[in-house]
Amino acid sequence: MVIGIVISGLEIGGAEYSLVKLLNVIAPYCRKVLIICLSSSDRSIIEQLPKGVQVIELGLTSKNPIAWYKSYFHLKNIRPKLIIGWGTYANFIAIIVSFLLRDSKILISERLYVPKMFYRESSVIRRKIVFILMRLLYPKADIVTANSLKNVTFLRRFIGGKPRYKLLKNTININECIEKSNSLIESELRAMKGVKILALGRLDYQKGFDNLLHAFSIISKIKTWNLVIVGDGPEKRYLQELSKSLGVSNNVHFVPKAVNPFPYYKWADFVVAPSRVEGFPNAILESMSMGTPVICTNFKTGAAELTHNGKYGMLVPMNDNKKLAEAMLSLGQDIDKIKRLGLASQKISFEMYDAGIILDHYLNCLEL
Repeated sequence: MVIGIVISGLEIGGAEYSLVKLLNVIAPYCRKVLIICLSSSDRSIIEQLPKGVQVIELGLTSKNPIAWYKSYFHLKNIRPKLIIGWGTYANFIAIIVSFLLRDSKILISERLYVPKMFYRESSVIRRKIVFILMRLLYPKADIVTANSLKNVTFLRRFIGGKPRYKLLKNTININECIEKSNSLIESELRAMKGVKILALGRLDYQKGFDNLLHAFSIISKIKTWNLVIVGDGPEKRYLQELSKSLGVSNNVHFVPKAVNPFPYYKWADFVVAPSRVEGFPNAILESMSMGTPVICTNFKTGAAELTHNGKYGMLVPMNDNKKLAEAMLSLGQDIDKIKRLGLASQKISFEMYDAGIILDHYLNCLEL
Protein backbone atom coordinates (compact mmCIF):
# COMPACT_ATOMS: atom_id res chain seq x y z
CA MET A 1 0.00 0.00 0.00
CA VAL A 2 1.11 3.58 -0.73
CA ILE A 3 0.66 5.91 2.25
CA GLY A 4 0.83 9.70 2.38
CA ILE A 5 1.18 11.43 5.76
CA VAL A 6 0.64 15.11 6.62
CA ILE A 7 2.19 16.47 9.83
CA SER A 8 2.84 20.02 11.01
CA GLY A 9 6.49 19.41 11.85
CA LEU A 10 9.01 16.71 12.66
CA GLU A 11 10.77 18.21 15.65
CA ILE A 12 11.74 16.37 18.86
CA GLY A 13 8.46 15.78 20.64
CA GLY A 14 5.98 13.15 21.77
CA ALA A 15 3.64 13.35 18.78
CA GLU A 16 6.54 13.17 16.36
CA TYR A 17 8.15 10.20 18.12
CA SER A 18 4.83 8.36 18.15
CA LEU A 19 4.63 8.69 14.36
CA VAL A 20 8.22 7.43 13.95
CA LYS A 21 7.44 4.42 16.12
CA LEU A 22 4.24 3.68 14.20
CA LEU A 23 6.11 3.75 10.89
CA ASN A 24 8.87 1.49 12.20
CA VAL A 25 6.17 -1.11 12.89
CA ILE A 26 4.09 -0.83 9.69
CA ALA A 27 6.73 0.12 7.08
CA PRO A 28 7.32 -3.52 5.99
CA TYR A 29 3.64 -3.66 5.01
CA CYS A 30 3.79 -0.52 2.84
CA ARG A 31 5.07 -0.21 -0.71
CA LYS A 32 5.81 3.51 -0.31
CA VAL A 33 5.51 6.07 2.50
CA LEU A 34 5.69 9.84 1.94
CA ILE A 35 5.65 12.31 4.85
CA ILE A 36 4.72 15.89 4.05
CA CYS A 37 6.16 18.05 6.80
CA LEU A 38 4.40 21.42 6.62
CA SER A 39 7.15 23.32 8.44
CA SER A 40 10.55 21.76 9.12
CA SER A 41 12.14 18.65 10.60
CA ASP A 42 14.93 17.69 12.95
CA ARG A 43 17.68 15.55 11.41
CA SER A 44 17.76 13.32 14.47
CA ILE A 45 14.09 12.45 13.89
CA ILE A 46 14.59 11.81 10.17
CA GLU A 47 17.41 9.38 10.97
CA GLN A 48 15.05 7.26 13.08
CA LEU A 49 12.55 6.74 10.26
CA PRO A 50 12.54 3.37 8.45
CA LYS A 51 14.69 3.12 5.34
CA GLY A 52 12.84 4.25 2.24
CA VAL A 53 10.42 6.66 3.93
CA GLN A 54 10.50 9.94 2.01
CA VAL A 55 10.15 13.31 3.77
CA ILE A 56 9.25 16.55 2.00
CA GLU A 57 9.64 19.76 4.02
CA LEU A 58 7.47 22.66 2.87
CA GLY A 59 8.92 25.26 5.25
CA LEU A 60 5.45 26.77 5.77
CA THR A 61 2.75 26.75 8.45
CA SER A 62 -0.44 24.74 8.48
CA LYS A 63 -2.45 27.99 8.19
CA ASN A 64 -0.71 29.02 4.97
CA PRO A 65 -2.95 28.25 1.93
CA ILE A 66 0.17 27.40 -0.08
CA ALA A 67 0.75 24.46 2.27
CA TRP A 68 -2.66 23.11 1.34
CA TYR A 69 -1.92 23.32 -2.38
CA LYS A 70 1.59 21.86 -2.12
CA SER A 71 0.33 18.98 0.01
CA TYR A 72 -2.19 18.14 -2.71
CA PHE A 73 0.47 18.42 -5.41
CA HIS A 74 2.89 16.01 -3.70
CA LEU A 75 0.20 13.52 -2.71
CA LYS A 76 -1.29 13.54 -6.20
CA ASN A 77 2.08 12.41 -7.58
CA ILE A 78 2.08 9.22 -5.49
CA ARG A 79 -1.69 8.51 -5.52
CA PRO A 80 -1.82 7.11 -1.96
CA LYS A 81 -4.38 4.51 -0.99
CA LEU A 82 -4.29 5.91 2.54
CA ILE A 83 -3.79 9.53 3.63
CA ILE A 84 -2.97 10.05 7.31
CA GLY A 85 -3.32 13.37 9.13
CA TRP A 86 -1.20 13.62 12.30
CA GLY A 87 -2.44 16.43 14.56
CA THR A 88 -5.36 18.87 14.30
CA TYR A 89 -4.20 21.31 11.61
CA ALA A 90 -2.56 18.55 9.58
CA ASN A 91 -5.87 16.68 9.82
CA PHE A 92 -7.70 19.60 8.22
CA ILE A 93 -5.28 19.63 5.29
CA ALA A 94 -5.35 15.84 4.88
CA ILE A 95 -9.16 15.80 4.72
CA ILE A 96 -9.41 18.65 2.20
CA VAL A 97 -6.72 17.09 0.00
CA SER A 98 -8.61 13.79 0.11
CA PHE A 99 -11.62 15.51 -1.52
CA LEU A 100 -9.51 15.86 -4.67
CA LEU A 101 -7.96 12.39 -4.43
CA ARG A 102 -11.17 10.44 -4.48
CA ASP A 103 -9.62 6.96 -4.39
CA SER A 104 -7.75 7.64 -1.15
CA LYS A 105 -8.97 6.51 2.25
CA ILE A 106 -8.47 9.14 4.95
CA LEU A 107 -7.36 8.49 8.54
CA ILE A 108 -6.86 11.33 11.01
CA SER A 109 -5.22 11.20 14.43
CA GLU A 110 -5.61 13.52 17.42
CA ARG A 111 -2.54 13.53 19.67
CA LEU A 112 -3.84 15.82 22.46
CA TYR A 113 -7.02 15.60 24.53
CA VAL A 114 -9.38 17.79 22.48
CA PRO A 115 -11.32 19.55 25.32
CA LYS A 116 -8.00 20.76 26.75
CA MET A 117 -6.36 21.79 23.48
CA PHE A 118 -6.73 25.50 24.23
CA TYR A 119 -6.35 25.48 27.99
CA ARG A 120 -4.27 28.67 27.85
CA GLU A 121 -5.67 30.06 24.63
CA SER A 122 -6.88 33.64 25.01
CA SER A 123 -8.55 33.83 21.59
CA VAL A 124 -12.12 32.56 21.93
CA ILE A 125 -12.62 33.17 18.22
CA ARG A 126 -9.71 30.91 17.26
CA ARG A 127 -10.96 28.16 19.55
CA LYS A 128 -14.46 28.35 18.07
CA ILE A 129 -13.13 28.28 14.50
CA VAL A 130 -11.05 25.16 15.19
CA PHE A 131 -13.96 23.33 16.81
CA ILE A 132 -16.30 24.33 13.98
CA LEU A 133 -13.79 23.02 11.42
CA MET A 134 -13.51 19.78 13.37
CA ARG A 135 -17.26 19.27 13.27
CA LEU A 136 -17.42 20.14 9.59
CA LEU A 137 -14.40 18.20 8.34
CA TYR A 138 -13.79 15.26 10.69
CA PRO A 139 -17.05 13.47 9.68
CA LYS A 140 -15.57 13.29 6.16
CA ALA A 141 -12.75 11.02 7.36
CA ASP A 142 -13.01 7.26 7.06
CA ILE A 143 -11.21 6.62 10.36
CA VAL A 144 -10.79 8.96 13.33
CA THR A 145 -8.16 7.91 15.86
CA ALA A 146 -6.69 9.16 19.12
CA ASN A 147 -4.03 7.82 21.46
CA SER A 148 -6.22 7.44 24.56
CA LEU A 149 -9.58 5.79 25.17
CA LYS A 150 -10.96 8.95 26.79
CA ASN A 151 -10.12 11.02 23.72
CA VAL A 152 -11.63 8.43 21.37
CA THR A 153 -14.83 8.48 23.45
CA PHE A 154 -14.95 12.28 23.37
CA LEU A 155 -14.39 12.45 19.61
CA ARG A 156 -17.12 9.88 18.96
CA ARG A 157 -19.61 12.04 20.89
CA PHE A 158 -18.34 15.41 19.66
CA ILE A 159 -17.96 14.58 15.96
CA GLY A 160 -20.40 11.73 15.37
CA GLY A 161 -21.19 10.83 11.77
CA LYS A 162 -19.89 7.96 9.69
CA PRO A 163 -16.19 7.64 10.62
CA ARG A 164 -14.93 4.54 12.37
CA TYR A 165 -13.45 5.62 15.71
CA LYS A 166 -10.38 3.71 16.87
CA LEU A 167 -7.73 3.78 19.57
CA LEU A 168 -4.28 4.19 18.02
CA LYS A 169 -1.89 3.29 20.82
CA ASN A 170 1.65 4.56 21.18
CA THR A 171 4.27 1.85 21.13
CA ILE A 172 7.80 1.04 22.23
CA ASN A 173 10.46 -1.34 20.98
CA ILE A 174 11.70 -3.08 24.10
CA ASN A 175 14.97 -4.34 22.61
CA GLU A 176 15.72 -0.91 21.18
CA CYS A 177 14.99 0.76 24.53
CA ILE A 178 17.39 -1.53 26.37
CA GLU A 179 20.11 -1.02 23.74
CA LYS A 180 19.74 2.78 23.83
CA SER A 181 19.85 2.84 27.62
CA ASN A 182 23.45 1.62 27.60
CA SER A 183 24.77 4.99 26.37
CA LEU A 184 26.54 7.13 28.96
CA ILE A 185 25.09 10.30 30.43
CA GLU A 186 26.97 13.29 31.78
CA SER A 187 29.65 12.44 34.35
CA GLU A 188 28.21 15.14 36.65
CA LEU A 189 24.96 13.19 36.86
CA ARG A 190 26.67 9.82 37.28
CA ALA A 191 28.52 11.17 40.32
CA MET A 192 25.35 12.28 42.14
CA LYS A 193 24.57 10.82 45.53
CA GLY A 194 21.18 10.24 47.10
CA VAL A 195 17.78 9.81 45.46
CA LYS A 196 17.72 10.82 41.79
CA ILE A 197 14.45 12.19 40.38
CA LEU A 198 13.91 12.68 36.65
CA ALA A 199 11.41 14.70 34.62
CA LEU A 200 11.41 15.08 30.83
CA GLY A 201 9.53 17.12 28.27
CA ARG A 202 9.08 20.47 26.61
CA LEU A 203 9.54 23.26 29.13
CA ASP A 204 6.17 24.94 28.84
CA TYR A 205 3.13 25.52 31.03
CA GLN A 206 1.42 22.33 29.83
CA LYS A 207 4.08 20.11 31.40
CA GLY A 208 3.70 21.52 34.92
CA PHE A 209 7.40 21.74 35.79
CA ASP A 210 6.71 24.81 37.93
CA ASN A 211 4.54 22.65 40.19
CA LEU A 212 7.27 20.02 40.32
CA LEU A 213 9.79 22.62 41.50
CA HIS A 214 7.44 23.78 44.25
CA ALA A 215 6.93 20.16 45.35
CA PHE A 216 10.68 19.54 45.24
CA SER A 217 11.26 22.60 47.44
CA ILE A 218 9.04 20.98 50.10
CA ILE A 219 11.15 17.81 49.93
CA SER A 220 14.42 19.77 50.05
CA LYS A 221 13.63 21.03 53.52
CA ILE A 222 14.17 17.51 54.88
CA LYS A 223 16.07 15.61 52.17
CA THR A 224 19.12 16.33 50.02
CA TRP A 225 17.90 14.74 46.82
CA ASN A 226 18.57 15.64 43.18
CA LEU A 227 16.11 16.58 40.45
CA VAL A 228 17.12 16.50 36.77
CA ILE A 229 14.83 18.12 34.18
CA VAL A 230 15.59 17.15 30.58
CA GLY A 231 14.16 19.38 27.87
CA ASP A 232 14.03 22.80 26.27
CA GLY A 233 11.21 25.26 25.73
CA PRO A 234 9.84 28.76 26.30
CA GLU A 235 9.73 28.48 30.11
CA LYS A 236 13.31 27.33 30.62
CA ARG A 237 14.62 30.66 31.94
CA TYR A 238 11.55 31.12 34.14
CA LEU A 239 11.98 27.64 35.62
CA GLN A 240 15.68 28.25 36.28
CA GLU A 241 14.85 31.50 38.07
CA LEU A 242 12.06 29.77 39.98
CA SER A 243 14.48 27.10 41.23
CA LYS A 244 16.75 29.88 42.52
CA SER A 245 13.93 31.76 44.24
CA LEU A 246 12.79 28.52 45.92
CA GLY A 247 16.33 27.88 47.13
CA VAL A 248 16.75 24.53 45.36
CA SER A 249 18.95 25.47 42.40
CA ASN A 250 21.95 23.58 43.80
CA ASN A 251 20.02 20.33 43.53
CA VAL A 252 18.03 21.01 40.36
CA HIS A 253 19.86 20.34 37.10
CA PHE A 254 18.59 21.38 33.67
CA VAL A 255 19.74 19.23 30.75
CA PRO A 256 19.00 20.10 27.08
CA LYS A 257 16.43 17.97 25.25
CA ALA A 258 17.78 14.52 24.47
CA VAL A 259 17.42 12.57 21.24
CA ASN A 260 18.05 9.46 23.34
CA PRO A 261 16.40 9.78 26.78
CA PHE A 262 16.78 6.13 27.78
CA PRO A 263 20.10 6.44 29.66
CA TYR A 264 18.36 9.02 31.89
CA TYR A 265 15.51 6.61 32.65
CA LYS A 266 18.06 3.94 33.57
CA TRP A 267 19.96 6.42 35.80
CA ALA A 268 16.93 7.71 37.71
CA ASP A 269 15.36 6.17 40.81
CA PHE A 270 11.96 7.33 39.59
CA VAL A 271 10.34 9.66 37.05
CA VAL A 272 7.80 12.39 37.70
CA ALA A 273 5.31 13.56 35.05
CA PRO A 274 3.63 16.67 36.54
CA SER A 275 1.66 17.64 33.40
CA ARG A 276 -1.51 19.70 33.39
CA VAL A 277 -2.68 18.20 30.11
CA GLU A 278 -1.44 15.41 27.84
CA GLY A 279 -2.57 13.17 25.03
CA PHE A 280 -0.64 10.01 25.79
CA PRO A 281 2.68 10.77 27.52
CA ASN A 282 5.59 8.92 25.93
CA ALA A 283 7.84 9.71 28.89
CA ILE A 284 5.65 7.63 31.20
CA LEU A 285 5.54 4.66 28.83
CA GLU A 286 9.29 4.83 28.16
CA SER A 287 10.08 5.05 31.86
CA MET A 288 7.86 2.06 32.63
CA SER A 289 9.53 0.08 29.84
CA MET A 290 12.90 0.65 31.54
CA GLY A 291 11.59 -0.58 34.89
CA THR A 292 11.77 2.91 36.39
CA PRO A 293 8.61 3.70 38.41
CA VAL A 294 6.56 6.79 37.67
CA ILE A 295 4.62 9.38 39.62
CA CYS A 296 2.06 11.16 37.45
CA THR A 297 -0.49 13.88 37.93
CA ASN A 298 -3.89 12.42 37.15
CA PHE A 299 -4.57 14.53 34.05
CA LYS A 300 -7.54 13.66 31.86
CA THR A 301 -5.89 11.22 29.46
CA GLY A 302 -2.96 8.84 29.43
CA ALA A 303 -1.66 8.57 32.98
CA ALA A 304 -4.55 6.60 34.50
CA GLU A 305 -4.75 4.48 31.35
CA LEU A 306 -1.04 3.68 31.34
CA THR A 307 -0.79 2.95 35.04
CA HIS A 308 -4.14 1.10 35.21
CA ASN A 309 -5.53 3.70 37.62
CA GLY A 310 -2.42 3.70 39.78
CA LYS A 311 -1.72 -0.02 39.92
CA TYR A 312 1.54 0.33 37.95
CA GLY A 313 2.45 3.88 38.93
CA MET A 314 1.53 6.51 41.49
CA LEU A 315 -1.20 9.06 40.65
CA VAL A 316 -1.60 12.42 42.40
CA PRO A 317 -4.11 15.25 41.86
CA MET A 318 -3.15 17.99 39.43
CA ASN A 319 -1.83 21.27 40.86
CA ASP A 320 -1.51 19.79 44.36
CA ASN A 321 2.14 20.37 45.19
CA LYS A 322 1.81 19.00 48.72
CA LYS A 323 0.38 15.68 47.49
CA LEU A 324 3.07 15.48 44.81
CA ALA A 325 5.80 16.06 47.41
CA GLU A 326 4.27 13.41 49.68
CA ALA A 327 4.22 10.86 46.84
CA MET A 328 7.85 11.62 45.95
CA LEU A 329 8.94 11.28 49.59
CA SER A 330 6.98 8.06 50.00
CA LEU A 331 8.52 6.42 46.94
CA GLY A 332 12.02 7.81 47.37
CA GLN A 333 12.31 6.43 50.90
CA ASP A 334 11.12 2.93 49.99
CA ILE A 335 13.75 1.07 47.93
CA ASP A 336 11.69 -2.13 47.91
CA LYS A 337 8.69 -0.26 46.51
CA ILE A 338 10.87 1.33 43.81
CA LYS A 339 12.03 -2.12 42.69
CA ARG A 340 8.61 -3.75 42.99
CA LEU A 341 6.73 -0.99 41.17
CA GLY A 342 9.44 -0.74 38.52
CA LEU A 343 9.33 -4.45 37.71
CA ALA A 344 5.53 -4.50 37.60
CA SER A 345 5.33 -1.46 35.32
CA GLN A 346 7.99 -2.90 33.02
CA LYS A 347 6.08 -6.18 32.72
CA ILE A 348 2.78 -4.50 31.82
CA SER A 349 4.46 -2.20 29.29
CA PHE A 350 6.03 -5.24 27.58
CA GLU A 351 2.68 -7.03 27.48
CA MET A 352 0.62 -4.15 26.12
CA TYR A 353 2.85 -1.78 24.15
CA ASP A 354 5.84 -3.63 22.70
CA ALA A 355 6.11 -3.20 18.93
CA GLY A 356 6.04 -6.94 18.29
CA ILE A 357 2.81 -7.39 20.23
CA ILE A 358 1.09 -4.25 18.94
CA LEU A 359 1.57 -5.02 15.22
CA ASP A 360 -1.87 -6.61 14.73
CA HIS A 361 -3.47 -3.68 16.54
CA TYR A 362 -1.84 -1.22 14.13
CA LEU A 363 -2.69 -3.19 11.00
CA ASN A 364 -6.30 -3.42 12.16
CA CYS A 365 -6.52 0.26 13.10
CA LEU A 366 -5.09 1.43 9.78
CA GLU A 367 -7.00 -1.29 7.93
CA LEU A 368 -3.87 -2.35 6.06
